[in-house]
Amino acid sequence: MFYTSGSSGQSKPIVKPWRVLNRELAVLSMSFDLPRQFTFLATVSHQHIYGLLFRLLWPLAKGHIIDSEQIQYPEHIAQRLENIRYAALVSSPAQLGRLCADNVLIPERDKIKWIFSSGGPLNNEHAETLFNQLARPATQVFGSTETGGIAYRQVTQAAVDVPWQPFNGNYLSLNHEGRLMLDSAILEQSNFPLDDRALVHKNGQFKLLGRIDRTIKIEEKRLNLDELESYLQSHDWVKEVKVVVIPAKRVQIGAVVVLSDEATKELEQQGKLAVNRALQAYLSNRFERICLPRKWRYIDALPFNSQAKLSLKTLEQYFAKPE
Repeated sequence: MFYTSGSSGQSKPIVKPWRVLNRELAVLSMSFDLPRQFTFLATVSHQHIYGLLFRLLWPLAKGHIIDSEQIQYPEHIAQRLENIRYAALVSSPAQLGRLCADNVLIPERDKIKWIFSSGGPLNNEHAETLFNQLARPATQVFGSTETGGIAYRQVTQAAVDVPWQPFNGNYLSLNHEGRLMLDSAILEQSNFPLDDRALVHKNGQFKLLGRIDRTIKIEEKRLNLDELESYLQSHDWVKEVKVVVIPAKRVQIGAVVVLSDEATKELEQQGKLAVNRALQAYLSNRFERICLPRKWRYIDALPFNSQAKLSLKTLEQYFAKPE
């Protein structure tokens, strides 16, 4: 029995029989070649389906070594690597973002042969930085508790929009609304609706266009929050961002932003209003004024939990009190 993370709603139980888990393990072994004996290091918990498969069941099935302690900080990865010959790192976008910033693994980087990331989207700039620092691409895995792994990709250049490659046995299509539909031999299901919009190429690969449940209406204007976040994060001042709908009589958008060092200096010297206006002016190049964030909060790091998830309620709390 598994439970969804509940990041945008109530958690719900998901039953996954052993035969399904075994099929997923077989697909992982078929997709990723680990010929040597690796030590699996992990910053994610085994209590999530991604962590259970990648840090526990898969290495166990293939005779690899499992480091049982969940790593919390990048410097602890460096310490573990001192006594390891070959390592596979099972991590999340939040932890890999910190790894980019700390840059502590360079002396031992040759020991890391595989990097896996799941639990949310990995920033393209972070993916490129990791590739440059470690000379290894991060393998991003797209999936859910219900479906398991759906597809994977490796980004080495931030400017290149790399499509997702479905795992063997998975086939993706679109319904009339542009919603992704999954046919999975692994799960013995067809036309399973996903919560994502996408563009599916003729070769079966696809590009994600944002979650369906993150499309809202503001005074008859349709706005996809994923698209707003993606464009805002392309600004040089923005390292990470999440936007939320603030509960109120009238729909308002709030932005929780982790600023770059340059923008942090600007914030200290010119004040919050100047930074707000600069980011709003940038968004105005693509979005109508009614769709722009009305409230802004600048923090040191986004509050990811142990499952590499952001809680909607936690983000809303930033706007519960006046500035």
